Amino acid sequence: TTNPQEKLDVNGNAVVNGKLTADVDSGNIQEWKVGGTIASYLNDNGRFRSPQGISNSNSSSYSFVNTSDVGTFISRDVADANDALTVNLANASSTGLILDAQAAGTTVASIDKEGTINAPKVEASTSVKIGNWQLSEGATGSLDFTL
Repeated sequence: TTNPQEKLDVNGNAVVNGKLTADVDSGNIQEWKVGGTIASYLNDNGRFRSPQGISNSNSSSYSFVNTSDVGTFISRDVADANDALTVNLANASSTGLILDAQAAGTTVASIDKEGTINAPKVEASTSVKIGNWQLSEGATGSLDFTL
């Protein structure tokens, strides 16, 4: 079609040279389908949605993030020395926390940029080890510190 107001269906490959603008009143800005079923999409708020998550381009074993109905899942399934998750507060002048864990909008644990862990409630079944300190439950229920 040469009419910009008409819908253009492309079966096959399409190349856009220049700017692609989506003007929608409702629904999705962009959809990617497999066999006629939406596999992922950009909604009209600009949010990327995918029921399959986001993975590394080589393999989902290297890194995979899934935001499912039951929560966010981060996975790495490769036998090497690389971390599954790195959180980097890159700007040295930043005064924010590296990690702020919340429940219902209230911080329950945090890590500041000096590495201080603030977790007012720590429970463990047998022992907690922090650096050279170990807090463990003795046979009589007393607590022993080991340096």
